[in-house]
Amino acid sequence: MITFIGHKHGAAGVDKGLKVSHARKFIFHFNGGESGVAVLNRTELPEINDSSPDDATLKVSSISVSEPMEGDGVKSGKYEVTVTYSRTGAGGASSDKGTAVVPPWEMPPYDISFNTSEYVMAFQKAYDLTKPDVNGVPTIPVLNSAGDPFEDSMVENNVIMKFSYNLQTFNPNWLLLYVNRVNKDAETVLDIGLPARHCRIKTLSASKQKQFNPKGELLYEYWVVGVEIEISPKPMHREIMERGLFFKNSTGKYRIFIRTDSDPHNTGINFGKKEDMGTDPSPCDEPQRLTDSGGLLDNTGCANNTVTIYKSYHDKYELSWSPLNLPKSSLGDS
Repeated sequence: MITFIGHKHGAAGVDKGLKVSHARKFIFHFNGGESGVAVLNRTELPEINDSSPDDATLKVSSISVSEPMEGDGVKSGKYEVTVTYSRTGAGGASSDKGTAVVPPWEMPPYDISFNTSEYVMAFQKAYDLTKPDVNGVPTIPVLNSAGDPFEDSMVENNVIMKFSYNLQTFNPNWLLLYVNRVNKDAETVLDIGLPARHCRIKTLSASKQKQFNPKGELLYEYWVVGVEIEISPKPMHREIMERGLFFKNSTGKYRIFIRTDSDPHNTGINFGKKEDMGTDPSPCDEPQRLTDSGGLLDNTGCANNTVTIYKSYHDKYELSWSPLNLPKSSLGDS
């Protein structure tokens, strides 16, 4: 078994070409004869091109595992993994403080990745393949032969766009303002068009960084901002079927009752006000479908499935994302 013990700082330096580098050492113990290759697969280790936690402009350039140390060196012992971060200074343009003139907030976005996420939702609508329906906008209500919704669920997939970028200034209040908020306007982020109301900021983080030149003089203070954006094929709102145990008409609001007698004069109306439902009607225990004005959609009980009313609710606030200055291009163009 391999056990992660922790990490410590290693050497740091800069050469005459203004290449800055520093190292971190990750310590692992093993007791099952595991090889150094097994250690390289540990999730505690960063990957090539990941950013340094001390300076986001420094990237992982190499990862090396020591020979087995301590213990018997065969069955048990210790491995030290050296992770080297580096940044090469740009040739030519430099400041009077002796480093390349590239403000961190002008650098392109980094640590870019795309993934998918699954979520479970009620199975309310199905696709009509004869029209056909638009992707993300099914139109057929999913109802049983009695006209009631199935107690069933479905799995949807959204795309997760994740990246980091640098800002000269950051307002910590943005964490409360923007997380779980939907884009009111269409956006272009990392060369990808994001339609209005189809995306939400899933996570947002920021850490303040300082960059020094080789003499130890402060060059820049800036913020490393991490963002996760969830992209949905359909607008981000909730649709709920109009149904309930009460209904409205021109005279008021009433509990829905169901006819239980065998009156030969029954006109086929089986759901409605108590006084209209014959002798000893029973309160309806199953919510019935309603019109958009609150009336009974089907008071005969004939399970008319051709019409079902859904009401849309915006459960997440919408606002403009423009103050975040999200990078429009993966090349860093604003």
